[in-house]
Amino acid sequence: MDVTQLLLNAQSADFQLRYEAEQKLKQLEETNFPTFAASLAAELADQNKPPPVRQLAGLVLKNKFDARSNVRRGELAKRWAAVEDNESRQKVKAYLLQTLASEVSEARHTAAQVIAALAVIELPLGLWNDLVELLLSYVVNQDSSDVLRESSIMTLGYMCEAAAQNGEVEILSQKSSQILTAVVRGIEEPEEKSNIRFAAISALVNAIDFAKSNFEHETERTYIMNTVCKVASVSDERIRMVAFECFVKIAEYYYSYLDPYMNMLFQLTVNAISNDVESVALQAIEFWTTISEEEIYRNEEAEELNKESSSMNYVVQALPYLCPVLLRCLLLQEEEQDEDSWNRATASGTCLTLVAQASKDAVVPFVIQFVQEHIGNETDWRSREAATLAFGCILEPDGPSAAGLEPLVTEALPILLNLLTRDSNVVVRDTCAWTLGRVCALSKEATKKYLQPLMEAALNALERDEPRVASNAAWIILNIAESFEMEHDKLNNELDVYVEKIISGLFHAASREDASEHHLQASSYEAFVSLVHSVSMNCQKLIFQSIPVLLGKLEATFQMEVDSTEARNEQAETQGLICASLQAIIQRLRRDVAEYSDRMMQAFLFVLSSGSSSSEHEDALLAIGSLADALGQDFNKYMSHFAPFLSVSLRNWDQVDLCKVAVGVVSDICRSLELGILPYADEFVMYLLSALSSPELDRTVKPPIITCFGDIALAISGKFERYFSHVMPILQQAAQASLTVHVSTDDFDTQDWVLELRESILQTCTSIIQGLKTDNRQDLIISGRHSEWILEFCERVIQDKLCCTEKLTAAVVGVVGDIASAVESLRPTLKQLPWIQQMIDQCSKSPDKDIQSVAMWAKGIVY
Repeated sequence: MDVTQLLLNAQSADFQLRYEAEQKLKQLEETNFPTFAASLAAELADQNKPPPVRQLAGLVLKNKFDARSNVRRGELAKRWAAVEDNESRQKVKAYLLQTLASEVSEARHTAAQVIAALAVIELPLGLWNDLVELLLSYVVNQDSSDVLRESSIMTLGYMCEAAAQNGEVEILSQKSSQILTAVVRGIEEPEEKSNIRFAAISALVNAIDFAKSNFEHETERTYIMNTVCKVASVSDERIRMVAFECFVKIAEYYYSYLDPYMNMLFQLTVNAISNDVESVALQAIEFWTTISEEEIYRNEEAEELNKESSSMNYVVQALPYLCPVLLRCLLLQEEEQDEDSWNRATASGTCLTLVAQASKDAVVPFVIQFVQEHIGNETDWRSREAATLAFGCILEPDGPSAAGLEPLVTEALPILLNLLTRDSNVVVRDTCAWTLGRVCALSKEATKKYLQPLMEAALNALERDEPRVASNAAWIILNIAESFEMEHDKLNNELDVYVEKIISGLFHAASREDASEHHLQASSYEAFVSLVHSVSMNCQKLIFQSIPVLLGKLEATFQMEVDSTEARNEQAETQGLICASLQAIIQRLRRDVAEYSDRMMQAFLFVLSSGSSSSEHEDALLAIGSLADALGQDFNKYMSHFAPFLSVSLRNWDQVDLCKVAVGVVSDICRSLELGILPYADEFVMYLLSALSSPELDRTVKPPIITCFGDIALAISGKFERYFSHVMPILQQAAQASLTVHVSTDDFDTQDWVLELRESILQTCTSIIQGLKTDNRQDLIISGRHSEWILEFCERVIQDKLCCTEKLTAAVVGVVGDIASAVESLRPTLKQLPWIQQMIDQCSKSPDKDIQSVAMWAKGIVY
């Protein structure tokens, strides 16, 4: 069968021809994968084949070694590792290496990517061990063609990138010095060999991850820095851009080593921001964005741990020169600029916001001077917009002190209100509305002082202004509402007089013909949700009156003509937003919504029954969970209709957020129905156990599932016995997994996940023990020696200094106390365990009264 023709047909506009070609390619793959892979590699290497066919062959081959999904990538790796046809395996590699010398750039690039994907599979298995040396020899051999040297360096770069993405850093770390030597050698090629230099500096960006040992040695570090600095000023724009991208990565990974080079880096970046082309300037701005982020993190960490910050304060030192440069860039807005634009002006605005957080009050004088000079410029809209944006950028909760900004905010508010209501330029009004939103988020005092004009301006923009301005006007209202959130339990507050107008204005804006533009509809409903949680007791009736209005809007979406993907997405977004709004009302009004509960459930179930699982299904489930919580036992009448939909969502493991929400709803229903959950418990437990046993389940769903078992146990008490023998081994496995997973000190995501998993295990143990004790079935805890592994787990948890918080320790104390309370025969054993005494004593001295209380309770039972 002609592979060339099949690949050509696979790109055909003729559906039937394309379908048949795809099926034949699939058949070839399934019949003999090694031969199929070798034929694709041969197609890629064949100089006589059309370039598009060669490139397609390479891309198809790459997709047989690599995938976005970790699970799928693992399956592909296992398939290739199991190939016994060594001849075909070697042919694939030989053809790929041969292609690196091809005169066709698309073929070379594709071959480099395939080699990188294949290397990540083979190198950890001890295969293709000579690959790096072979590529390095191509680079340093003077007889190699420029094309081969370029593609070899490119391949090394792709290999570094692929290894980092796949968590296989160690496979190249030992050869990092050789790789860096080859890459730097490529960067130092004569200027006329710009393709090699570009490939080399691009490869260096990917190799930075592996250069830790090199950066620890001053000589090697300085050599790398000097090399990159040299090419940051060459004539080739591509090379300059990637050189600054390299600076960004170095700032991210090796901030602590930057001090000797900061003067040079400052001069290069400030000059690029001011004078270079846009692509280079953006990377130079990104360098200072990264420095700011690093210093913010270091300052926050020091404050949290009550120690001296390791920040070098480069941002504060650079302010007198950097801040004016960034502020000047704000004047370079594009005529049709919107929130999706990314250029020197918008990037500088983002950077300035982070600079404000890193430098605190030190940034204020520079910005205020700029604002005063430009905000009153009646002839240049760019000056007014830049001044407004600059002021908004420093209104950061974690930036300059609110007390210091307060008089400036009070002085600026009348000017900003005037610009929002009267400026002729939509970009100015848009930025002004955004800045006013930040004012309302930062200063409760100024918000209340100017509440009337703020409300009038925001409501007017909601009704009459462009969608982009109206969307930010809704954000103003959201922040105003949040400033009253702590007063929601008062009989009345200053917001009362506006509530009816706000609701009307937000619903009108959400229904505008242009509401789909600039997230206006979403912003309007989000502001309504904030309002629901913030209004006084007196205004709850207005919130209640919104229920039939929202239900009418939701029911109207069921009649929408959905004849395109765009229409379906619009319908889904609207349904999700309205469900979220109804959920907020349910949470605020609780049982008062009962008279509308039938109609609500009918609408929510309709949402769940229509279309494919997506975000609107999550919002419908969340609303139902809140309704169950509000109605308590009365929710039982809906369960026979709702349970099938909930089961479908529990089985949707590939849609992580939906599955997680469904698990949470099961917990909500358990707390509401208690024993009423029994008719549905078998099915729910079966799906939850299946999910936990699946290697495809995203790890973030596991802690909520484990917690859910505890909620089921509390709801059905001793009747949990029927699930006990199935759930406890799963809990034990999860406990063991949480103790054996590798957690590095800088892997905060894994640390957080381990903490969450351990908390869920402890919480569920407590719930199961308490539930069984209610019906005097606590003997199950010792009958299967479960108390032994639970106590061992508890001891291991409190010994782990990296992944054990005071809250987690308190949870351990609670479990020990529950075991002692439920099984009296274990108390003598518990008394003799020194770690329990130490743990209880530690928690007894906690400044947290709740933790103290748990400790004293447990001490009274154990001792």
